Amino acid sequence: MPVRQSVVPNVVPREDMLNAMALNSAGFNITRIVEPTLAGILIARVGDGENFYIQAVAHAGVALMVVQLQLPAVARAASKSFADGLRDGTSFVWHHPPLRTQMTLALVPLVIALPYTAPLPVFATDVLHKGAGGFGLMMAAPGISAVLATLTLASLGNVRRKGPMLLGAVFALGVSLILFSLSRSFVLSLLLLAVVGGTQMFYMTTNQTVLQLTAPDELRGRVMGIYMLNQGLLPLGSLFAGTVADLFNAPVAGVTMGALVALMAVLFALRAPQHPHAPARLPATSGGARA
Repeated sequence: MPVRQSVVPNVVPREDMLNAMALNSAGFNITRIVEPTLAGILIARVGDGENFYIQAVAHAGVALMVVQLQLPAVARAASKSFADGLRDGTSFVWHHPPLRTQMTLALVPLVIALPYTAPLPVFATDVLHKGAGGFGLMMAAPGISAVLATLTLASLGNVRRKGPMLLGAVFALGVSLILFSLSRSFVLSLLLLAVVGGTQMFYMTTNQTVLQLTAPDELRGRVMGIYMLNQGLLPLGSLFAGTVADLFNAPVAGVTMGALVALMAVLFALRAPQHPHAPARLPATSGGARA
């Protein structure tokens, strides 16, 4: 995934980056809706093992398309060991305030807010008093709105003030989580979950675009590798959400998660400096080399 993400700026014009990332996210979320349905049909019609054979053939087809992709010559980092590359990447992000701010916004809200799905079964049964069908609708609502949000982003064109839009989306994500946690109406809860899913995708897509535009070609792969740490840190967020829900209850856990995310957005809006979304320069000691 870091390789795939780092390639995008080299095949898409800078002014179309937000559109490209939004379409990429839309495709990902559409597959989250279509894949389980398709897999269920295939398993019922052809069987479990045959379903995996069909998937393998589909992946081979995608691999053939990727092999034919022609990439332009780009700047590359000097060849180094894994440890040196990791050290250079983290040092580069830390010593560049724009990247440091964006990486914090990329990792912290996701770890805190994204595990809101962990206590959803408790909300469905104990808070909203719905069964498995209601829980299924609660899981589907964020996914549907996420697709709509990314398609909306793709239609906006080149949004110049991405910083305010990013912080606004993070704040809206936190507020919508709080309101969902306080809701006792099933219909209202579904609507608020849809807002959660939409604002989450607005925030994630915008922040990923800004990271792509800010990181230089030499270190973009390493920067996106650090960004992908959010996938490994999500279990920590689930542990946090589950612990708070166990100590108190699920609504308290949801309110806590939402309040922390909204507070973080406010603090960054008040204290973080505004930075242009231009590629950051390599420091003299970074070891970067131009191809």
